[in-house]
Amino acid sequence: MSPGRGRVSVGERGRTLATAYAYIDGFNLYYGIKKWPAYKWLNIAAMLDTLFPGDQITKIRYFTANVKGRGNPDSPVRQNSYLRALTSESRVEILRSRFLVTDTWMREYDPPNKMVHVIKTEEKGSDVNLATYLMLDAFRKDGDFAIVVSNDSDLREPIRLVQQPPFGVPVTVFNTFRRHKADMAATHHLELHVADVRDHQFPDQVGLPNGKVVTRPAPWR
Repeated sequence: MSPGRGRVSVGERGRTLATAYAYIDGFNLYYGIKKWPAYKWLNIAAMLDTLFPGDQITKIRYFTANVKGRGNPDSPVRQNSYLRALTSESRVEILRSRFLVTDTWMREYDPPNKMVHVIKTEEKGSDVNLATYLMLDAFRKDGDFAIVVSNDSDLREPIRLVQQPPFGVPVTVFNTFRRHKADMAATHHLELHVADVRDHQFPDQVGLPNGKVVTRPAPWR
C-alpha cells in the first residue's frame, strides 16, 4: 500500500484494489480547517476518494461529541447540520463520545500567581473510541490498510501496534495541522492542504436517505 495523492492504483497495475477503513478525529479535523471558515462544509468521503483514487474506502468512522450551546447557542445547530450531511454518504458512521463544559479556576500565565474563573470545554473519549475501533477492525482484517485523519499524538501507540504482528495493517496518517506535526509512527503521512477541503465541499443543500434536505449553515458560506 502506498500513500495516495494521485498515485498509480493497485487496480491499474492489474491486481485487486486495496480496501481501507478510515478513522476521522472529528474535532481535530474541525480545528485543522477552522482557519478556512468557508470550507467547513467538507465532504470527507469525496476528499478521501480523491486522495486514494486506486483504492476502495469501504467504511468511514467519524468520531465526535455533541457540542454544548453555552457561549454560542448556534454551535449545536451547525454541528447537527454537518453530521446529518455526512450521513448522506452510506459509508459514514458517526460515533459519539462526551463533550464536557465546566466552570473552574485556573492560574494566569502573567502574573503567574493570579487565579481566574474560566469556562473549560473538552471532548472526552473520541481518541479512545478511535483507537479501539482501529485495533478491532485490524484484528478482524476488515481492510488492507487504515487511514487515520488526526494529529493527536495520543493515537501513536495504537497506530504503531496495528502495523505489527499479528495485525500487520499499514496505516496512513492524514495530518490536520501542517505546522504541528506529531510523531504518529505511521507507515505513510499526508498533510491537509487547502485544496483538499476547498475542492470537496457539499452542495449548499444535501439530500438525505430519508428524503429530507439539510442546508449549509449561513456562516459557513
